[in-house]
This record gives sequence, structure tokens and C-alpha cells, in this order.
Amino acid sequence: MQKPAKHKPFVERKNAIFFDVDGTLKGVGGTPRELPLALQALKDEGWELGICTSRSPRLLKDFLVSFESGLRSFRLFDSWLVLEDGHVVVQPGRSLDDDPEVLTESNALSEMRIFEACFENAWCAAADEELAGEGWGYLMHLTCPAVKLTPPQWYPIGTVSIWERGPHVTSPDYRGQFERVMQWALEVAEKQRFHSITFNEVGNGTLCANQKDINKATGLLYTGIDLSGVIFVGDGYNDVPVAQLLREAGGIVIAVANAVSELKDIAHYVTKEPSSHGVLEFAQKLRRNRADYSSIPCFRRY
Repeated sequence: MQKPAKHKPFVERKNAIFFDVDGTLKGVGGTPRELPLALQALKDEGWELGICTSRSPRLLKDFLVSFESGLRSFRLFDSWLVLEDGHVVVQPGRSLDDDPEVLTESNALSEMRIFEACFENAWCAAADEELAGEGWGYLMHLTCPAVKLTPPQWYPIGTVSIWERGPHVTSPDYRGQFERVMQWALEVAEKQRFHSITFNEVGNGTLCANQKDINKATGLLYTGIDLSGVIFVGDGYNDVPVAQLLREAGGIVIAVANAVSELKDIAHYVTKEPSSHGVLEFAQKLRRNRADYSSIPCFRRY
């Protein structure tokens, strides 16, 4: 596979908002009914809406079908879609089904296939019939947490993901359960002498095998959008590179209330409400301001 360019030539400045999905647009306890309508209103006022997530194209499509149901817009999120932590992008107007562009290089993809095979060799189905029926099992010598590869209907195309059964890393119930899976992955990497991939824990219980020099920030750079006109809304550790990039480029970072402290420390604004309720709070605040992007003081904390 040919190595991708670092980014596309910069296009005209746009007012665009990119959203993380899990822990942000999709929240615990459901999505406020008003949220899709509030985002539609922002779009009607001239904002382009994009996605920047760890989800695969298929998994994102599953979410969007539900989120956008009932809206008059054919496609609410009309800007770039940055998926699988920057390893896959979909250009505006292109299809999630047929047009994703994989940025992962061939050497990294090869190591991911080896890692996937190592996982399958070390994995066995759970003895509990209910867990086994849902596809859960355990890695050799690990009795917690239950794990499985991403199911085929949502399979990633530029990364490898292991799902971990347990609480979000920011939940009070989290006690480092996923760290055992990470340790196992690092031991595999050392034994196999991987050079091109690394591992990243996504807060909702997913261990991702990523190419070392690719993340959400590099994926956003690849789009060629002038980042000084971009707002990003997120919650997780894998959102921190995007936040750092936008701080340098003059964009704006919004952290929802359930965000990790590392993201809150960088953010221009932290919502009072968590996840999707925080996104609604942000959208309503932005609409109330009704000012040109360059003079939005309510989100410039410092």
C-alpha cells in the first residue's frame, strides 16, 4: 500500500464542528431527544458537522441510523468522517459503505493480522452460557475481564479492536480491569517484535491496535481543513491529541463533564452536563451566542 500524504492541501476556512461518539454523542442513559434537532439547527446556521471517533465505518453507520432518524436532513454529519482513531477517513458526500479511505500502511496491517491471530490462539469461550452466547470469552490465564474481537458486522478495516466487558474507565466502578489486557498485548508485541503498531485503550472498554504514527489528530490533519475554524467535542484519552492540535492551530476544544482530566485541562470549555447532555448544552450555548466564529468569547476560557 502506498504511504499516504501527511495531509491534503488546505482548503478554504470553514466553520466546522467535529464530535467524538462514545462517551460524547452517545451517552450513558440515552440521548436527549432535542440533541439531533439542536445539531440540525447548527447545520442550518452554516456549521459543517463531522465525526472524529474510534468507531469503524460499520459501527458508526449503526449509530447514525438511530441518531439521525426522524431528521429532515439526508445527512446530518456532512463534513469529513475521521474513523478508527485516524486510520480511516470518509470524504464529504461519500458513502460509509463503499468509500472509506484506509490510511494504515501495509506493514502495520500485517502486524495487526498477526496480533489478531495471537488473540484468537489465546482466547477461549466463557464457561458461562449467557456470556458465551454473546461471544465473550477469556484470554489464557486471565479470568477478568471478558473479551472478544469486534463482531464481524462492525469489523474495523484499518485497525484491530478487542472489546472488554466492564465499566468506562472514568466510572467509579473501574478498578484497572482493562490494564491486564493491555499488559497481555504488550507482551505479545515484544515476543513478535512488532515495530509498526502500538496499543491504545479507549474509555468505553476497547483495546485498539493502531499504527504508531496515526491517531485522531493525524486523521484530522489529513482532511486539509483549516483547523482555526474547527471546534472539537470529546471525552476520552484518545481525544487529547486532537485537543493539543487544535490549541496550537487556533481551534476550540470542548470537553463534556465526564471527560478525562487530561482533556479537561486542555479544553477551552467544560460542560456542566455529561456526554450527550453536555453536547446539547454546548449546542444550545453556541446557538445563543449567535456571533461570528472568530468572536465567540463564551468558549475561550483562556
